[in-house]
Amino acid sequence: MDQASAREALEVADAAASTARRRGRGGAMVYLLLGLTETLVIALIGGPLLGGPGGGFAIVMMLALLPLMMATMYSASRSATPRHSRSVNAALLGLAAALLAVTLTVGRAIFPGSYVWWIGGALFTGLAIALCGVLELRHLRAEGGTRQ
Repeated sequence: MDQASAREALEVADAAASTARRRGRGGAMVYLLLGLTETLVIALIGGPLLGGPGGGFAIVMMLALLPLMMATMYSASRSATPRHSRSVNAALLGLAAALLAVTLTVGRAIFPGSYVWWIGGALFTGLAIALCGVLELRHLRAEGGTRQ
């Protein structure tokens, strides 16, 4: 292989790597956005709706499950992910599901009027989802730093 074709092959590889990093950043932003959405749904809808008269447990549960289900489907459908991120994402999204279940059921039964409970539960649940994106960004930065 001569020097010109080797240089051309390196340019093609660098272009492919930059495209993969750009797509990875977009995937990380999806997780961060879904984590924020989950936090807002639980804090702004869960506490006031379940703390008020009559409840609305089914409505809150459906609205709170949407971002979590979207994050799970997105994680499962990605064709290219950083190494070991599928198992880490599955564990974090499982943790988010457990935190959501505890926040909604215990909050409805014991702490319906306590905004500290709802905001704390919302933050922890959303953080578990957003952590998937943070870990992907961290992995992409580490990978990009070693190549340049």
